[in-house]
Amino acid sequence: MIFEDEPVPGYPLPILPGHSSPGRFERVLRAGQFAVTSELAPPDSADPEDVYRRARIFDGHVDAINATTAVAPTATCRVWRCARSSPGWATHR
Repeated sequence: MIFEDEPVPGYPLPILPGHSSPGRFERVLRAGQFAVTSELAPPDSADPEDVYRRARIFDGHVDAINATTAVAPTATCRVWRCARSSPGWATHR
């Protein structure tokens, strides 16, 4: 599903009246459409750019990405850090 006001992939959509986020996921569900999601395991790095690089392969293919938290005892990029440093991947408030 493509929205008329859709910007460049990776950037948030404008928040519509009655919506709580600028993401595609809420828009697709409120439109009564089937939403496609994917899960993304974090890299073995603390650099958020590694997460963005992995997530970019899904641009145009999914409506939402769930970035999981690592269980291994290694330095990883935390989900909240990635969400707050990217304009469109997630909206944690």
